Amino acid sequence: LTCEDDAGNKVSKSAKFSLIIDNSAPRVVRTYHSSGKLNVITNEQAKCYFSFDDVKQCNFNINDAEDMETGFSQNHGTNWINGKKYYIKCKDVWENQNSRCAVEVIAS
Repeated sequence: LTCEDDAGNKVSKSAKFSLIIDNSAPRVVRTYHSSGKLNVITNEQAKCYFSFDDVKQCNFNINDAEDMETGFSQNHGTNWINGKKYYIKCKDVWENQNSRCAVEVIAS
């Protein structure tokens, strides 16, 4: 790196760093039912979406699905509806998303 000020003074230094590239979709590490809510915890900051469509199952488009929260988080929740099967997909801040379901939950 080289920096120069208005007077023409220059300073050069070297820097070494590692770059970690995230190209993996978020993983669901826990699901549980509490106080009328389905709670989902992911391994990284993500947005999660769900569908009840038993025909499409995990082949749904997240743009056409219900959002589990309003922002990126590791904790996600939605209302628990007995008898429903939740097909859940998540995406991270880098737009990595599950190609299939991150998890399927049957509410009973």
